[in-house]
Amino acid sequence: MELDQILDAVGIADPPQCWREHWAESQRSFPGQGFIEPGLVDLAAGATDLDQGFVDALQRTISAIRGSDALIRLAWLWHYSYFDKDAGEASLWPMPSALPDEFRGMFPAVVLVTGLPRMLEMHRSLGIPEQVTRDTLHDIALWSEHYRSVHSRWGFAEFGWLQHHFLGRLFRLQRLEFMPMTYQGGYRVYRGKSDGRVIAIAESGTRFRRDGLVDGTSGITDPDAWESTLEESNGFVRGSVISGDGHALRDRVEIRLDEWDLLLGKGTSLLDVHIPAGSGLDRQSCIDSYTMANDFYRRFFPEHKHAGFVCCSWLLDPELGKILPADSNIVLFQREFYLLPVLSDDGQTFERVFGGKPEDLTKAPRDTSVRRAILDHVLAGNGMSKGFGFIPADEVGEPRR
Repeated sequence: MELDQILDAVGIADPPQCWREHWAESQRSFPGQGFIEPGLVDLAAGATDLDQGFVDALQRTISAIRGSDALIRLAWLWHYSYFDKDAGEASLWPMPSALPDEFRGMFPAVVLVTGLPRMLEMHRSLGIPEQVTRDTLHDIALWSEHYRSVHSRWGFAEFGWLQHHFLGRLFRLQRLEFMPMTYQGGYRVYRGKSDGRVIAIAESGTRFRRDGLVDGTSGITDPDAWESTLEESNGFVRGSVISGDGHALRDRVEIRLDEWDLLLGKGTSLLDVHIPAGSGLDRQSCIDSYTMANDFYRRFFPEHKHAGFVCCSWLLDPELGKILPADSNIVLFQREFYLLPVLSDDGQTFERVFGGKPEDLTKAPRDTSVRRAILDHVLAGNGMSKGFGFIPADEVGEPRR
């Protein structure tokens, strides 16, 4: 069968370009029904803590797919494009309408578990502890339960995100998840050789509002915004400094390069921190995760010599430091980082805290202290956004200087 015949049979009218690019090669390696054996369900159930309802839905969806040659071929195309070709934008791939509604949202989950044997073998060959593998796969349970809470049936929408897990790019280490990355620039962070003091300087080309946030943050622009410049010459660096609470200052600083070590700059190897939903975010559990990550990557991925940790999240919004109690978990989480302003909006804040932005904020639920604080702040005319933060690898658990 040709791809267009498959697409007609499964009810997909507008496939992504990568499917056409990978179709012929994927079909030459098509293994038949063997790659989607019902036994995969038991393997998935044993590898992580899936809800029995999700497991049952997975089993029924596999049976439905195995009853259609077109669906099996499509599932293999997804598998090949996702696991073998690392194709992007996978969360946007269209679902086969030929599947009944109750199964359609489960199609990505079926494709995921077809890659489970390969992932488990990769972890075993690297010597990854079984608990780390299990914890890393816990995102399947988290996002399947999220899908059910939104759609009132089982399914899976974070197919693209789990690509990092299944291809060995991301690991959950106790409370937090980590993924290697290379910093693309925007700021430089230096540490004094004599006193250990840290200073952050904005690179050239970023427009900041008078309040020190990036112009356009939360949809707010400033007609009097100013543009950062950084100059390096004759052993000195001169530029606009970032305050301790993550705001750019027009005041320029000059430092001697022979007196400071560069901790963060374009090209620096880092570990990107992600915060999965679930248990509380107490300070010690996060410190334990950073410490474990330092040891884990030195042991299993010694080629990745990370200089520190970075995180871009609503939890690092400097506004939260103003409106929440100083001893709250969110504020304590923030204080581990050197905060840096980043262009963003309030989308993630409302998604994580309210499940989406309410049409009428005055009628939004106020059942938690975080919700009340955010609503009061926004209704008073203020904005929320994401923040960006950096922790040097050798300063885990130490007070910011």
